[in-house]
Amino acid sequence: MVVAATNRLDLVDQAVLRSGRFDLKIHIPLPDENQRKGILWKILDKKMGSLHNVKEDAVTNISRVTEKWCGADL
Repeated sequence: MVVAATNRLDLVDQAVLRSGRFDLKIHIPLPDENQRKGILWKILDKKMGSLHNVKEDAVTNISRVTEKWCGADL
C-alpha cells in the first residue's frame, strides 16, 4: 500500500501517475477566505493564548491577501 500527498502535483513525474498506479486520487481544494480566517484564529489562539489583543480587521485583511495559501503556508 502506498499513500502519497503533495501540494505540487505539477512537479510529479507523469510516469508515476499513469493509469493503474493509484486506485484513488483525492483532491482537497485550498481554503477560501472564510476558511483561512478560521485557520488564522486557531493559530493565533494556540500561539497567543488570549485573543483580546487581536484585531478582527487584521485577521480579515490577512485572510484576503493570502489567496491560494494552504493552512501550512499560513
